[in-house]
Amino acid sequence: MSPFSYFWNSDAHLHSLVFWIDLGGGTLDVLLAVVTLAMLRKELTEHKKKKVEYLIESGALIVAILVVVTVIGMSRAETLQDKHLDDKLINLNPLKQPISDISAIVKIVVKENPTLNKPLPWNTTGLGYVCKMMFSTMPNELNATRFCPLNGQLEGLVGKAPESRTYLLKFQVDPFTSALGAGFGMPVDDFDKVNALWLQELFLPDGAEIINGSVSVTINSSIRKVFPIPAQKVGAPFYLEITSVRTTNGDWVPFSR
Repeated sequence: MSPFSYFWNSDAHLHSLVFWIDLGGGTLDVLLAVVTLAMLRKELTEHKKKKVEYLIESGALIVAILVVVTVIGMSRAETLQDKHLDDKLINLNPLKQPISDISAIVKIVVKENPTLNKPLPWNTTGLGYVCKMMFSTMPNELNATRFCPLNGQLEGLVGKAPESRTYLLKFQVDPFTSALGAGFGMPVDDFDKVNALWLQELFLPDGAEIINGSVSVTINSSIRKVFPIPAQKVGAPFYLEITSVRTTNGDWVPFSR
């Protein structure tokens, strides 16, 4: 580290330097005043007068330079203090904290259909989850940019009407992928950039029709984000997918492949 950066990038070092410069300038001011008063009481030759004038002018120039350096130093020190204060405020702001934990509650309203009561053609025993959920900031590349993966458990039916039934799912962090840092550690407010979410579910039959739904995400046990699930029909050869993508006008629609 150079001497310049040692002082320039530290408000504590800069304050110390400015103090000693200020003290030196004040001391020089006093000495100049004493010399000036002493010389005024003596009769000097023209040669000596010029020497004294040169001494006083040189001292005054040095004092002026020290004043300029002091002003610049104090200004820089205040800038560094403001930066430190901003950094402290950022650290205190929960939206600027890194994502360390995330959970979600999902409600899905499904159109009533006789196939909902039939056994599923696949076995979820041993998986520990019936749904996985991920998020993306790039809706056009949903499969390539997923982060913060969560595992979901089906809590069961929380509502049943003649034409629909409502499922509740609870999601927790996937311990394996979170250990790899897939989105964890980024600032909480980066979650505002989420433009798509993707649910890979294993509890609905192929062709089930979703009327609507919602995803309520809790980040670091305090910050809540809510995303809508638009109406869509699910179905795929193997996994069934539920998607929600934000359009440029702010609407949420199913992801189109």
